[in-house]
Amino acid sequence: ESVSRYGFSYTFTLPTISQEEWHNTVDDVGVLAFIQGIPMGGKFYNNYALGGSRVLKKPEIVGARKGSMKVYYRSTCGFAYPVEETFSSEQAAAQKGYMPLDCPVSPS
Repeated sequence: ESVSRYGFSYTFTLPTISQEEWHNTVDDVGVLAFIQGIPMGGKFYNNYALGGSRVLKKPEIVGARKGSMKVYYRSTCGFAYPVEETFSSEQAAAQKGYMPLDCPVSPS
């Protein structure tokens, strides 16, 4: 309404965005910004910006005691040993003196 008082009118339209970009935007964390109608000479600038990211959570590495031995394993393994520490990587656990413990393989 304010702009029409000065004799201008705008038609707002959504840009065409590829299906892959839409899927990433809908499924993940992202920002979508539109800009439309900036005069540039005899034309108008219309565009959009799309920024996204994906958060992948790694399984936690658990440092525990198996008898007198210090072991580490992924928290998804299901072991019930007394937990002493948690780590973000296997390397960090190994640097603290923990030995790797393989997860049991479930029959398929």
